[in-house]
Amino acid sequence: MVRFARDGEQADSSWSTSRGLWERMRSAAAAEPRGADTAPAARIIGLDLARLLAVLGMVAAHIFLGNAPEVALLAITGFPAALFAVLGGVSAVVSTRSQVHEGRVFAACASVVLRGGILLLIGTLLGLLPNFIVMVLAYYGAALAITGLLLWLPTWLLALGATTLVFISPYAILAVRQATTSEPIAVPVLDSPLSFIQTIGFTGFYPAVTWLTYMLIGVCVGRWLLNAPLTANRTLRGAAVGALIAVAGSASDLASRGLMIDQLRREGSSFDEAQHLLTAEGHGTPLSGGWVALLNAAPHTGSSADILRTAGVGILILTLLVAATASNKQPLRQPLDALARAGAASLTIYVLQYGSVPIMLIVTSLLLQDTEAAPAIQVLTLFAHAVLIAALSWLLSRLNRRGPLEALVSDLVKAFTSRA
Repeated sequence: MVRFARDGEQADSSWSTSRGLWERMRSAAAAEPRGADTAPAARIIGLDLARLLAVLGMVAAHIFLGNAPEVALLAITGFPAALFAVLGGVSAVVSTRSQVHEGRVFAACASVVLRGGILLLIGTLLGLLPNFIVMVLAYYGAALAITGLLLWLPTWLLALGATTLVFISPYAILAVRQATTSEPIAVPVLDSPLSFIQTIGFTGFYPAVTWLTYMLIGVCVGRWLLNAPLTANRTLRGAAVGALIAVAGSASDLASRGLMIDQLRREGSSFDEAQHLLTAEGHGTPLSGGWVALLNAAPHTGSSADILRTAGVGILILTLLVAATASNKQPLRQPLDALARAGAASLTIYVLQYGSVPIMLIVTSLLLQDTEAAPAIQVLTLFAHAVLIAALSWLLSRLNRRGPLEALVSDLVKAFTSRA
């Protein structure tokens, strides 16, 4: 059985108990046995595969834009972005494990904050370019930076914070919207610092307060994964927890449909409009206050049930992928190594597709020159991206390299935190 923490390591109790205040955590981390801690940490293959699955789902969602068979839309609407956010929290734990075991807790937190700040900058700049794709990196980066500020806290406190945000964040978003604007905001507003913070945090398509909820859940999951070997029993428990959370979100949505329709009709929607709204993709804001913000699980609305449904599925997928690949020894054989390399380059792939998806949709539409060929255009575009991602993963595997953007961000972070 492969351990995710290396031999001789023990779980840092300050990350999982109530003793996790700053100085106690530094002392506990500094007192841990060193042993093989100086060796580079092995990658968790299942985590890379989960990243690949998330970014592929987001690419597909950008290509099909809601025009696909219902089964396909169910898989690519809401779930990939939520999985991406949960994995951001897991990655924050995994990428700083060596620093924590060396007692460099400040450096661990600072590295995550800096990484989030860099992604916030990249996302904000790319979001200024004309594009029908909503750039998520600004929201993701802001949430990651806040996660870094909280990373030193004990797991029980982070779990409590995540639970609180699940039920409070939808109403916070609605409150800020009522005080500002009800219009969908795809790009962060740069009119003033306050407007920027407001759109990044609450009123944008991917509010950072929602993504922070997912990331804190991911931090708790990441610590659980690194705490002990993922045995069959632990896998079953982890998968069961994810499934139960997802079922809770879905069940509350289905059981409350009648109540939700009645509330939306009282607020002015027709019966057909209410039915459509309860299942249609949203823009980061719950459909309404009251019970709707709590019980409805329409995708991309950030309601409590939406967060539970998508986060639960993310936990389930990650647990199963990590367990399925835990016994794989490195170096990996093909094609698993290429797939893992692609997942490890998810930032590079996401940024590349931000430009390539619109271009390829335009090129394929010009080639087909048929107004009724939209499905064929989308399928061809998806196939072209699958080929490009496969080529990139093969190249990275052959060269034994990381994704270029991942390497750039990592080098920048290390330059600032190497002495911390």
